Amino acid sequence: MQTGYPSQPAANVARLAPGFEPHFSTFSFVCAIASTLVWGWLVRWRVGRHRAAIWKSLVLPAGGAALCWMLLMTLWMPLLNYTQSYNTLVRQALIHMDPVGCVETLDLGPGKTAALQFYGKLELKPMQTQPICPWLIAEPSEGISTTFHVDNTRWNLIAQVSQPSDRNESVLLFKRR
Repeated sequence: MQTGYPSQPAANVARLAPGFEPHFSTFSFVCAIASTLVWGWLVRWRVGRHRAAIWKSLVLPAGGAALCWMLLMTLWMPLLNYTQSYNTLVRQALIHMDPVGCVETLDLGPGKTAALQFYGKLELKPMQTQPICPWLIAEPSEGISTTFHVDNTRWNLIAQVSQPSDRNESVLLFKRR
């Protein structure tokens, strides 16, 4: 992910997370090295004592699980956050929108609603028959076009913003006419 080597795994990561730009974090790298050294010390300590019962204890499996979790949280967290959270979706949606505080919503799930409120600092209101906010964010419905439920005389479709790692996760942005 950082160096592009080996090339095949780096290409797989780039394909699964299009648009992700890795950055080196000294703190994360130091934490990962420290936890790996602690794991090495734990293995050396466990092998040096009670050699016959080495795999009967939970010390090594528990230490290995803790090391894997630590490496995941330090080295892979930026990539996982980029692909799994709605932060990227909200940032891309805000690029298309003027600075606003009030946004009407249509058929948004609880996850996207919370993400828009938390990451976007938007005041969300349910869609009204007479628009009160300058923007409308709708989630496309499967099988039924969301634009069918939106009055085209009052709203103008500006963009469809998709999650980079999952094109099925998207929102439609409408601007009041």
